[in-house]
Amino acid sequence: LLFEKKLYKPSEHIIEMTDSSVVEITPNFIPNFRELAFHVHNDAEIWIDNEKVGVGDYKGKIEYGTHLIQCKLTNHRTTEMSLTVDEQTLGPIILESPSPVYGSLIASSSPEGAEIYVDDKLIGKTPGTYPIIIGTHKVSIKKSGYTTDVRTIDIVESENYVYDAHLTNIVPIAISVRPKNAAVYIDEKLIYGSSTINTQVLVGEHMVELKAQGFQNLKKKIQVTETNRTFTFMMKKKYYYDSHFYFGAYAKSGLK
Repeated sequence: LLFEKKLYKPSEHIIEMTDSSVVEITPNFIPNFRELAFHVHNDAEIWIDNEKVGVGDYKGKIEYGTHLIQCKLTNHRTTEMSLTVDEQTLGPIILESPSPVYGSLIASSSPEGAEIYVDDKLIGKTPGTYPIIIGTHKVSIKKSGYTTDVRTIDIVESENYVYDAHLTNIVPIAISVRPKNAAVYIDEKLIYGSSTINTQVLVGEHMVELKAQGFQNLKKKIQVTETNRTFTFMMKKKYYYDSHFYFGAYAKSGLK
């Protein structure tokens, strides 16, 4: 009779059976494993004999014999080793981390000197060439006082990704309005009502519209430059007529 149990040596017994006899067998299993601990940096996956057993760390029973140990990480080269386990094998076993696979990001901007962020991490300024781990990344190029250019890019091994960003100025402007608390719209977007409005817009042409009860709507284009940032608007009152009176700055009779 042969008894088998995982991680233990088989237990073999020879018995003789006679008529109406009962034979009691107690298998004696001898351990065939070593309990070992493994560690790898960067939270890489640990695989033993093509089976994932842990991330970063693993501790468990490893059967005596030779095993394939692998460490895997996305967009990295897998490392592997052949490990022979016996009664003398000691741990913990430090495994080699997977090595990153790189492509290159060649970044430039107008104006220069913009900060480059890859996956929200600052890596440098434009212009410049930077090694980037292969895969999909969010890249932001930003400079104070300008728009931010954001793209999703794919970095390929040993290839260059050319990223040229054209940033547009953002400048603060002040708009004074009469009457105060008029509703102010810039490019059809309501800002708020106040006698003086401070906000930020892109350099260039914008449409400003004012609305207030008892006043005629005012709509006018403005040209914003780095030096032309202050604007004043005066709304005209509405006048109401009936068969006898004119309501406004002064009164007249008999108007229709």
